[in-house]
Amino acid sequence: MRCTPLSSERQNVISKKGTATWLWDVSAEKAGTVTLSVTVTASYEDTDTALFEQSPATAHAEVAAGPGDRFVWMKQAWRWISGAITSLGGLAVSVTAVITLAVLVTRRTPRAPGPEPGNDDTDADTNSPS
Repeated sequence: MRCTPLSSERQNVISKKGTATWLWDVSAEKAGTVTLSVTVTASYEDTDTALFEQSPATAHAEVAAGPGDRFVWMKQAWRWISGAITSLGGLAVSVTAVITLAVLVTRRTPRAPGPEPGNDDTDADTNSPS
């Protein structure tokens, strides 16, 4: 079983009516019965001097796991890896599109001022103005 704290181990309670909340992420690696215990200790200010210690509060929990749950971490890792590859692929396509657009814009030659070709005021057969 794994137990990861989600809150600070030590919390200040200033008054008699003050409260504190502790949170943990508890996960089991296999099915069965697990025992959870917590001991609360009141310390003097920021020291290790214990003013009061409550006896452990204990609870039992049944953990049910499916037959394929031993490899959950592999499934989660694969989802993360495939998501990262997909994101990187999308980023690569976007960067390629931006670079292509930039190259096209810089290579575009501006038109020379003057009449457009094939639109002059002379007749091609007689070489005289029309």
